[in-house]
Order: sequence, then C-alpha cells, then structure tokens
Amino acid sequence: MMVANVINYLFQLTMGRMLSISAYGEMNTLMSILLVLSFPVYSVTVFLTKRLSHNFALGRYNVIKGLIARTYRGVLVVGVVTFLAGSLFANRISGMLKIDGAIPIILLFLSIGVFVVVPINSAILQGIHRFRMLSFLAAASCVFKYVLCVGLVAVGMGLNGIMLGLMLSYVLTIYISDIPIRAELKSARWSISNNQEDASDVSLSFLIPVTAANLALAVFSQTDQILVKYFFSPTEAGMYSSAAIIGKAVMYVPAAIVTSLFPMVAYSRARAESTVGLIVKAFAITLVLSGGGAFIIYIVPDLIISLFFGAKFMPASNIVGLCAVAMLPMALVMVLINYNLARNKTLFAYIVLLCAIGQVVGIIVFHSELASVLRVILISGSLCVTALLTLMAVEYLRR
Repeated sequence: MMVANVINYLFQLTMGRMLSISAYGEMNTLMSILLVLSFPVYSVTVFLTKRLSHNFALGRYNVIKGLIARTYRGVLVVGVVTFLAGSLFANRISGMLKIDGAIPIILLFLSIGVFVVVPINSAILQGIHRFRMLSFLAAASCVFKYVLCVGLVAVGMGLNGIMLGLMLSYVLTIYISDIPIRAELKSARWSISNNQEDASDVSLSFLIPVTAANLALAVFSQTDQILVKYFFSPTEAGMYSSAAIIGKAVMYVPAAIVTSLFPMVAYSRARAESTVGLIVKAFAITLVLSGGGAFIIYIVPDLIISLFFGAKFMPASNIVGLCAVAMLPMALVMVLINYNLARNKTLFAYIVLLCAIGQVVGIIVFHSELASVLRVILISGSLCVTALLTLMAVEYLRR
C-alpha cells in the first residue's frame, strides 16, 4: 500500500512539472470532485466489507456470493446514472470552476461511472482477508494511472488526457481484480452449503451512518480544493494544490492502516474478542508516522517544494508547512471513525459529519487568504479528534 502511495505521489509530482500552475489546479479540483461524488459507493464498500468479514468469520460462503452479486448490480446502475446526470450539467460545472470547455467534465463523469466498480472489488478482497492481493492491485492501479495519464499529457492532450487516462486505468484495474476474485469464489470450500445470513449485526440500517461517515471524510479531505478553486484565482488554486498534495502525504499512513483495521475489528467483534489493542496500535502508528512527516514538512518547506515541484511552485512554501499540520488531525479522524464503524458505534459518524460541515462553513466565511483556509481545517479537525477521543474515553470508563 505504501508503494501505491509513492506511485500516486510520483504522479502528482510529474503532473506538477508537466502542466501549467493553473492546469495543475484544475486537475486536482476534478479529482477532488471524483472523490466527493464517489462517497456513496464508499459507503456501500464499508458496509460490504463489514458484512463479508462477518460472514467470512462464520464460514457462510454462499451468503457471501449472494452479497457480491447484488452489490455489483446496484453499483452498475449508480455508475450509469451518475455519468448521465453529470454530462447533462457539464457546461454549467465547467463555468463555475473556470475550466475551458465541457469535455474534461464529461470525461470526469465517465471516469466516475467506471470507477464505482473499483472500490467494490477492493471491498471483496478486504472482506475475505486477501490483503496481499489487495495491495498488489492498489499498486498496479497506480502504475496504470501514471503510465496512461503521463503518456496522454506528453502527446499534448492536457487535462482531457488526464481524465481519459484515469478512466482507462480504472477499466484495467477492474479487469485484473476480477481474476483473483473469480478464482477465489470457484475454490472448493465456496461450494459448501451454509445457513442463511443472520444480519442482526450488519443490517441495512448500518448504511446510514456509514454514508454519513464517508460523506464527512470526503468533505473533510476534498472540498477545500474545490472551494479554493471557486474563491481564488487559477494561479492561487494551483499553488494551493501543490501544498495540499504534499500536506496530505500525512494521510497516506492511516489510509493503509484502515484497509486492514476495519475488517480485523469486524472479524474480532463477530468472535466477541477485544479490539482495544487494535485501535491503540493503529492510533499510535498513525500519530508517530504522520506526525513525524508533518514535522519534517513544517521545518523545511522550501526544500520540500523545490525538491518535488520546482521553482515555479516556490510561493507555495509559505503554506505547505501549515497544510501538513492541518492534515494530521484528519489522519487521526480517519482511523478513529473506521474503528468505531467496525464496532457499530454509529454516533461517531454524525459527529464527524457535523465537524466537516463546520469546516465548509468556516472556509466560506474565512477565506481572505490561503492560510486562513488551512487554519479553519486545522481547527475543525482538532475539535473532531477531541470529541471522538472524549466519547471513547467515556465509553471505556463506564465499563
């Protein structure tokens, strides 16, 4: 997973050097829109991972097959509807974001329509604890994206080439990820007949807080770039994108951790085992590694910017350190919310959503300069972490 993150980072750095400052800002804005609009699918994948892990722990293999089939049908419908709806409003969206032409927007929504299948396949691999294969596919997907997007930009397709390259990389990822999934489902033990699922621990009502949690994480981590693109000039938005990409490196560690943390907590809970050790380890690793990364970026911002993006992005050195510090609370929130969702503690999701909404309102009110946006992010994230830890402490003290 860290290899995948390195390749993703290399992609951003390469694009930063190949594109103009304004085009780089446009690219990251469109990618942020992709992630924000994909949050319902991520809600389904969290629900699916938990349900698959629960039934996998109990050996209900036929139930797992049925869940996978139903999920594929629903997600494909969502993908088609999203593409049609986005294409209909492509001209209006491009105007709001100060992007020339509707083609990048249409390609964006085509990418979303294909992308929705990718996290479903990842959830299946998570749910049946195929972590090595999941990691391999994550890295392979990043390689596809890098090669295709860089190649299409190199031949002069610009932003359109990036969006087209994203879509093609998702197609290749889906094709390759289907191979191990089909092989696993055809293995001998999956032909064993089992009883019907007892869904008392993983009912559909779980989707509501999961949706709230994923919306909150999407708003926390992505809407800042969209709002900056709307409120600031194209050059300022491009500078902010470079700082945000470096700052959000501190979130790569928990992204890898929760991939294993969520199904492991769900698995342990199904067996009535303690999960305290899992969250302590995950939180500690995130705090040490992400906090260490934020500290390094904060003390040598000029070196970081010049090393990764070059001289044309040097003005971003004024905000990159603050950006890294602002992202640290988000990294901790990511770990805490996934842990609590795996335990069916749904109140935490609504707290995170409330803090995320507060962040958006704060940015809309306080956006006189880019540093003001980052201060809002830091305050909202810190308040969220404090609230979550307080609730968890009260819960454990009452036992």
